[in-house]
Amino acid sequence: MLTKKIQTALAFTASATLLSACITPYKLPQGAPTATITLIPSAQITFLQYNNADFTKTNTVGDSIFADGQYNVAEPIEANKKTYMTVMSSHNQVYSQWYCSNYFSFTPVAGRNYSVSARSVIGQGCSMSLIDNETQTPPPTFQIESGPEG
Repeated sequence: MLTKKIQTALAFTASATLLSACITPYKLPQGAPTATITLIPSAQITFLQYNNADFTKTNTVGDSIFADGQYNVAEPIEANKKTYMTVMSSHNQVYSQWYCSNYFSFTPVAGRNYSVSARSVIGQGCSMSLIDNETQTPPPTFQIESGPEG
């Protein structure tokens, strides 16, 4: 049984690595005002991606794969412009796997720091949060988006 858990985790990690290798890293526009965003992993594997408005173009944020708390790094993102992102997470339990994609947008304020986390629990669903680290509340411009599925 432990072997199956390890195989499942390795298979998902390998898939995630291949996926991240196919996606171009996000590049901050030169001279743009900045804010930062930190992914707080709260699932077995968590990703954060930068998207365009219709979620048809994807760029990784930072190293893209934030697993088991390894990456609590404040990554720069463009401020004062509506930003579309996806936070994805997975949870594996014995023979069950739960994958979640949460699509959201907000307008980061220059100089502010934000934290995002995602949660996927088998049988309970998906959730995410975005917090302005200064106010400890969601930014007023935060919105859940429907993503590419409509």
